[in-house]
Amino acid sequence: MSLPGPTLPQQPVSPAVGVAAVYSAAQPVMTFRNGGDCLLHIKNGGGSTLTVTLSHNPGSEESSDRQFTVAAGSEILIGPFPGPDFNPPTPDPNWPYGPQPALPAGRAYSDLCTLSFSTTASVTVACLGLPCGAYHEH
Repeated sequence: MSLPGPTLPQQPVSPAVGVAAVYSAAQPVMTFRNGGDCLLHIKNGGGSTLTVTLSHNPGSEESSDRQFTVAAGSEILIGPFPGPDFNPPTPDPNWPYGPQPALPAGRAYSDLCTLSFSTTASVTVACLGLPCGAYHEH
């Protein structure tokens, strides 16, 4: 099983010094590890409006994919994203935490979210990890 696109590295934001973010060139489809504690910073340096789509987990309370519009020459900061709503319900072949737990139907197994871009010309993105986690399911 292959992943749908390159995985963005999560860059931790330090409460003491912040982060000097490194941006990746957007690809048509990308993934990022989502523990509910990350933000995506998307910069559209292109000449046309961009639509960014975050795929939802069909077995979750989220009823559809979430879409964000980024005007030409602007940027957007989006997130955090609750894992149960946006992480896919399929096992992750690169699960880094040991054996994958058996979860109830409709619950996420993977910590990978899928992100797609309507255009990638002059578009960059960074995944920023919030300190202490911004969202944790109870």
